[in-house]
Amino acid sequence: MKKSALLLLIFFVSITTSQAQISITASDVPVSGDTLRFSDADPTSAVDLNTTGVNVNWDFSSLAPISQTIDSYKSALSVSPLLAFSYASAYGIRTDISGLTGGISLPIPVTDIYFFYQKRTSPGRYVGRGYGATLSGTTLPLAYSDEDEMYYLPLAYSHHDSSSFALAQSIPNLADIKITGTRITDVDGWGTIITPYFTTPVNCIRLRSVIDEIDSITYNGTAFGIPRTTVEYKWLTTGNHYPALFVTANSLLGNEVVSSIRYKDQYRQLTGIANVHGNITKLNVYPNPTDNGRATIEIPENWSQFVVSIYDVAGKMLQLQLNTNHLDVTAFAKGTYFVRVISGSQMGLAVIER
Repeated sequence: MKKSALLLLIFFVSITTSQAQISITASDVPVSGDTLRFSDADPTSAVDLNTTGVNVNWDFSSLAPISQTIDSYKSALSVSPLLAFSYASAYGIRTDISGLTGGISLPIPVTDIYFFYQKRTSPGRYVGRGYGATLSGTTLPLAYSDEDEMYYLPLAYSHHDSSSFALAQSIPNLADIKITGTRITDVDGWGTIITPYFTTPVNCIRLRSVIDEIDSITYNGTAFGIPRTTVEYKWLTTGNHYPALFVTANSLLGNEVVSSIRYKDQYRQLTGIANVHGNITKLNVYPNPTDNGRATIEIPENWSQFVVSIYDVAGKMLQLQLNTNHLDVTAFAKGTYFVRVISGSQMGLAVIER
């Protein structure tokens, strides 16, 4: 009898520890020198964002990679000595201009864009410090005056926090850049996750952040502003320095439109774009190839409210627009692009040539 009770106890402990609540600490976020590989999945892939809560088993094993990237976290000094003073102890990864300008075009060439992170204490948190970029050949820090608290640490189930962030930078004789926003974060679930990388269940927590932001640029006395709401979902595990899964969505008309799906991964030899399955309408675009970057996409008559998003062949969202079927890709390089249209539960896809 005692032996049976002992076996039951061992079995119970093994079950509870295999699906245990975890806590994310400062040792679980990226550090300077990290090289972390991730894969991007087709943003039209079916991902269930609604299921969350206690002891959930999230299975994303069906995701297929369409591209891979390595985030290399470099010290500010190794990026440029001109950034070392502003970002001492911070470390950054190469990024694109969309985060800095919200899609507004700058009238000058901007290259070598990095975004810098740092761990903070009292309270413990992982923050975004700002950008470093080369503008017209000159490398400049574009630092937040109010840092963006990505995580308050430690993170565990039922955690809730809210914070603000702000950046204001004047570029002499060129433009003024201003970013203001808020981030509200909830750890709304815990359980296990399976992905193409984590092929057996791994303990995780799910973090959901809602970012309301206004990006504005003043050029030649005229201000251009873009308000946007982004929702981030991250499934975090211990000891990996990168989310097991990271889904980004844009909030439009009360709906969340997925713009990117990426997950921690290993090297894979990719042979092409993953196939898209499901109940999808093929949409026509004319002219195609476009007329100097402009075209029209045919929308079914019963789709009165719709969201149009344009992606490159690597699955990166380049443009988002609401309730207009006129496409303008004049700013894009020559090549092939994918157009996705969502109206309620309906989805349409098209391919265009620039």
